[in-house]
Amino acid sequence: MTHEEDLWFLPGPLEEAPDDLPPGPRAEPPDTAAIEDWAKAEGVHAARLARVAGRLGALDDRLLRGPEGWRHRLALIEAADLSWFAGDRVSSDRLALWISMRLSGAQDDPNALALGTSNKEGVPSVRMVLLKGHSEKGFVFYTNLNSQKGNEIKENPNATMCFHWKSLLRQIRIVGTLKQVDDQTADEYYNSRAYDSRIGAWASKQSSILQTRDELLDALENYKKKYNDKDNVPRPSHWSGWNLTPSTIEFWLDGDNRIHERLKYSIDKNGSWIKSLLSP
Repeated sequence: MTHEEDLWFLPGPLEEAPDDLPPGPRAEPPDTAAIEDWAKAEGVHAARLARVAGRLGALDDRLLRGPEGWRHRLALIEAADLSWFAGDRVSSDRLALWISMRLSGAQDDPNALALGTSNKEGVPSVRMVLLKGHSEKGFVFYTNLNSQKGNEIKENPNATMCFHWKSLLRQIRIVGTLKQVDDQTADEYYNSRAYDSRIGAWASKQSSILQTRDELLDALENYKKKYNDKDNVPRPSHWSGWNLTPSTIEFWLDGDNRIHERLKYSIDKNGSWIKSLLSP
């Protein structure tokens, strides 16, 4: 149960407007979608918000004066939802941290992941890539097949992925085996990309050494001349996707004092998923 004294991070009533707020009317700019989102969220979480209505009201009064007040209120809703999801085990300071990250504009790129590979000698390498597809078959990303990671995957198809959603206090760790996607799948995604991105796939000899930056820029201009029809840029044979078929997936939830929650799923020889609770 949340008590008022637990919400020390919320401001009390304001005697006067802070100096750092912009002058002018206290009404927010019209944004129908934002107002509808707020109303929907407010309705879903009305009972929870009622428990701290007095303190939230004071904060809301301050936020209404800013040009993006609705964003701040939605952040509060999301914070309340996080606390509810975790069964009220999220302490007030953690809730304050969540709010401060949202208000500061910190945003996750939810499809960004750290991809770990190694070569045939077992020398590891890790880099950030973007997830571009997922299904029961696995998790898909795209790259130059002749890049460092492409060559490492050819030598050793075992790999690992890690999603880190900092503002959600969560990670997802995946271990599995990589296999190149079929040409149709690669073509469909490649053709959905922006023209400049498709040209870049031709021009960039990814991971190779450049003598000067102009070498790359010249290649970009040359391929733009060669493929000047923006609707007809073929996919290079050296550019495709990889699908990671998982053998283990771990869900990690941050806990106070590093007492995290870790839930691991491992696939057995019969193809069934076995669930295990891990010590933090």
